[in-house]
Amino acid sequence: MKCSRLLPLITVPMIFGFNSTISAEEPDQDAVRGAVSRSLPYIAERGQWWMDKKKCVSCHRGAFTVWAHAAADEAGFDVDGTQLNEWVDWSFEALLKQNDKEVVVGTLNLDGVSQILYATRTLELTETQAEHRDQLLQLLKSGQQQDGSWKPAGQLPSQKRPLPETTYVTTGWNRWMGEATGIGDVVSTKALAFLKSERDIISTESLVVQLIDTSDQVRTQRALDTIIREQNDDGGWGWIREQESDAMASGQVLYALSARPRDDNVTAAVERARSYLLGAQKPDGSWEVKGTKKNKQDKIQETATYWGTCWAVIGLLESEKLR
Repeated sequence: MKCSRLLPLITVPMIFGFNSTISAEEPDQDAVRGAVSRSLPYIAERGQWWMDKKKCVSCHRGAFTVWAHAAADEAGFDVDGTQLNEWVDWSFEALLKQNDKEVVVGTLNLDGVSQILYATRTLELTETQAEHRDQLLQLLKSGQQQDGSWKPAGQLPSQKRPLPETTYVTTGWNRWMGEATGIGDVVSTKALAFLKSERDIISTESLVVQLIDTSDQVRTQRALDTIIREQNDDGGWGWIREQESDAMASGQVLYALSARPRDDNVTAAVERARSYLLGAQKPDGSWEVKGTKKNKQDKIQETATYWGTCWAVIGLLESEKLR
């Protein structure tokens, strides 16, 4: 983690006029880094606002604030290490504290636990942070249900898809993020057994979960083929399959595709996705996203916009590793 100045966090020059100059086939690296540099101050400001005003981790804001900045730090952006440390401390402590019913908050938000574990995997942690991270890992392991799944938390159970599918997605992410951070073979194997069952899925995020899980190569290839086939003409994907493109689904897909071997189909899909994201970014650095909850699905919603902006940045940064 690099220590530097206070916000603004980024010293990479901004690239203006980006909508008219991005090639649909191969976006320029400077344009990608310029888009990230525009987004990070927005992510920092809205993440800090949430911590200060909401004092809540149930919508996973702390984890995404940390993850986006940790990924930028790894990519060589000038990230304020002191501020990043404070966000890590806040997220760890908020998840480990007890609520007014004397229940540890993280046990009610295991999605957020797996995300902050994954977000901090590349950071040099203090001794106290490492101890807190170990405690959170134990919460994730002990929170697994008998059938191998994890319960979705926060806003997720009320999303505009069936609850069993949301549980499937939560379990897929928790297993994958947890496996990368030490949940162990027993927990991972139980989760894989749950994930093996065939099911109808309506969200692109479910396909992403199948794509990142390489334990079943037939299903992984099927998910890849479906994702490439369902890419919209503008280069993005909708969070609900075959609906209008948004940054959340497109960032998630771009992140998952960037880990795939780069054949012609994957390369073309990645470049088109990058072009979509660069063209859809707002001047303040955000990407507007409609709500994922049933009662917010037709309106641009602040939390969905925050998630989408973080996913766009994470996906763009991951795609740069393979160029």
